[in-house]
Amino acid sequence: MPRIILSERGSFIGKFGEQFRITRKDEPEVLIPARKVEQILVLGSGISVSSDAIEIDE
Repeated sequence: MPRIILSERGSFIGKFGEQFRITRKDEPEVLIPARKVEQILVLGSGISVSSDAIEIDE
Protein backbone atom coordinates (compact mmCIF):
# COMPACT_ATOMS: atom_id res chain seq x y z
CA MET A 1 0.00 0.00 0.00
CA PRO A 2 1.67 3.25 -1.11
CA ARG A 3 1.77 5.68 1.77
CA ILE A 4 3.40 8.88 2.92
CA ILE A 5 4.73 8.90 6.49
CA LEU A 6 5.44 12.27 8.11
CA SER A 7 7.26 12.20 11.44
CA GLU A 8 9.74 15.08 11.32
CA ARG A 9 8.82 18.25 13.24
CA GLY A 10 8.42 21.19 10.85
CA SER A 11 7.25 19.06 7.92
CA PHE A 12 4.45 20.37 5.73
CA ILE A 13 2.27 18.51 3.24
CA GLY A 14 0.06 20.28 0.77
CA LYS A 15 -1.43 19.70 -2.65
CA PHE A 16 0.08 21.15 -5.81
CA GLY A 17 -2.17 20.32 -8.75
CA GLU A 18 -2.47 16.53 -8.80
CA GLN A 19 0.57 16.01 -6.58
CA PHE A 20 1.33 16.10 -2.90
CA ARG A 21 4.10 18.54 -2.02
CA ILE A 22 6.17 17.81 1.06
CA THR A 23 8.53 20.42 2.44
CA ARG A 24 10.98 20.28 5.34
CA LYS A 25 13.37 22.89 6.64
CA ASP A 26 16.66 23.01 4.72
CA GLU A 27 15.67 20.16 2.38
CA PRO A 28 14.42 20.23 -1.22
CA GLU A 29 10.67 19.81 -1.67
CA VAL A 30 9.34 16.41 -2.68
CA LEU A 31 6.48 15.97 -5.18
CA ILE A 32 4.52 12.70 -5.21
CA PRO A 33 1.66 11.96 -7.64
CA ALA A 34 -1.56 11.87 -5.58
CA ARG A 35 -3.01 8.97 -7.58
CA LYS A 36 -0.23 6.72 -6.25
CA VAL A 37 -0.92 7.45 -2.56
CA GLU A 38 -3.48 5.48 -0.58
CA GLN A 39 -2.59 6.62 2.92
CA ILE A 40 -0.91 9.54 4.71
CA LEU A 41 0.32 8.95 8.26
CA VAL A 42 1.19 11.85 10.55
CA LEU A 43 3.27 10.47 13.41
CA GLY A 44 4.32 13.33 15.61
CA SER A 45 3.73 16.91 16.59
CA GLY A 46 4.69 20.09 14.79
CA ILE A 47 3.60 18.75 11.38
CA SER A 48 1.32 20.86 9.17
CA VAL A 49 -1.27 19.56 6.71
CA SER A 50 -3.16 21.80 4.28
CA SER A 51 -6.89 21.40 3.86
CA ASP A 52 -6.34 20.64 0.15
CA ALA A 53 -4.18 17.65 1.11
CA ILE A 54 -6.98 16.06 3.15
CA GLU A 55 -9.82 16.78 0.74
CA ILE A 56 -11.39 13.60 -0.61
CA ASP A 57 -11.92 13.57 -4.39
CA GLU A 58 -14.57 11.19 -5.67
